[in-house]
Amino acid sequence: MNFEIINVQLKLAKQSHGQFEVEADYTLVSSTETIVLSLYHPYQVKHISVNQREVSFHQVGDFIEIEAVTLGVPTALSVRYTIPNTSQFPITNEVTYLPAWLNWYPTKQSYPNSRIGSENFKPVINRTNSVPVTLHYSPQSKFLTNLIEQAPAHYEGVQAGVTLFEGSFEAYQAEDQEIIVDQSWTPPYSYWPILKETLQSIHALTEREFGISSSLPDKIILLSPNLEKFSYRDNQHLLLHVGSNLRLDHDLPEVVRAYMPALFWSHSNTDSQIQPTRAAFDDAMAFWLSVELNLPSPLEPDPFFLESILNGEELVASKEQISEFMQLTHQQQLIFLKKWYRDLNSASKV
Repeated sequence: MNFEIINVQLKLAKQSHGQFEVEADYTLVSSTETIVLSLYHPYQVKHISVNQREVSFHQVGDFIEIEAVTLGVPTALSVRYTIPNTSQFPITNEVTYLPAWLNWYPTKQSYPNSRIGSENFKPVINRTNSVPVTLHYSPQSKFLTNLIEQAPAHYEGVQAGVTLFEGSFEAYQAEDQEIIVDQSWTPPYSYWPILKETLQSIHALTEREFGISSSLPDKIILLSPNLEKFSYRDNQHLLLHVGSNLRLDHDLPEVVRAYMPALFWSHSNTDSQIQPTRAAFDDAMAFWLSVELNLPSPLEPDPFFLESILNGEELVASKEQISEFMQLTHQQQLIFLKKWYRDLNSASKV
């Protein structure tokens, strides 16, 4: 991982049978002749060149090991690969779902995007350094991205990850925000104000108690194709995957739980995200916030959910933390959460 990506150029062409052919071009500087990039494992690499010369590579799981990189000077690296249609990240003639937190183009990332052994896809956002990205793509239908359109089929931005959505969504303007929802949903004018007030109240609480300064970006994407409960935030957009079958203002505790990854971990050191009790912390934190905000039916931390994503010592440690947390008063729980959060972040620096 002793290299830095200077910029990325992505050229995408959607095929008639529902997949992308991609050329990803990088300028990078490395202090080693061998580097490792991360690419979601169903995506098959076809060809890699360094300074316009084909080189050997090994693709294992979510990682590509590339040899013959020039030391200490800017190196041109080109990766050609295919993004097929998959059940979790569909690519069809009508729909594209590639969220910014997925390593759908090769990235500098120390950990697999999904925890190995997990039954559920639990993303690890391992890209705290934003880099200039240029996307060349001609959308075939309604199109969403966290990059800025500079010209037809030409998008640019400085991001840690790129969102590319096409298909069945509708966009609405609600004061300062553009709200994007599934086209089957009712317009968000009735429920977005309540969600916004809840999220801003969470910001005020976490800034006061945890020193985390947060604000909502201009683009809010309330899509959850796989009923995910996850979120990711950068300066251009918030991906809030609530995964609820209810109207969101009727399920605010689920909104709070889904928002925890974006609030606490979108820009954190990745090692803190893979600490064994991080998911349990998110559960406990969401419960405390829901109680503090007097939301109806706060969701108590769910050991059954933890069992689906953890095992062995991780699961035992998480259950012990949750058990201790639930025996405390509300004010004691806050003290407990503050220490827990400090421990997660200090562990990431070891």
